[in-house]
Amino acid sequence: MTIATLLTEQLEASGWKIKPQNDSLVAEKQIIAAQWLLGKRKVTHRLSIKLNAAERQCTLKETATEITLGIAPPSFIVTRT
Repeated sequence: MTIATLLTEQLEASGWKIKPQNDSLVAEKQIIAAQWLLGKRKVTHRLSIKLNAAERQCTLKETATEITLGIAPPSFIVTRT
């Protein structure tokens, strides 16, 4: 069993969507999704894992992307008296 198959199994078990490429894996997962009357918000977490079997290394890059559309919902303000 290779490290790529082990990583794929573990990430899929955690709810990640896996896209294998030549010598790497790309995994994506939607972390936060919120929708309100006049808009929505979505945060996506992305992992890029480059595998090097000859040197027994893996390089991990991760990004988080936030997309907000529409008008933000009204927030509540709490004041102390």
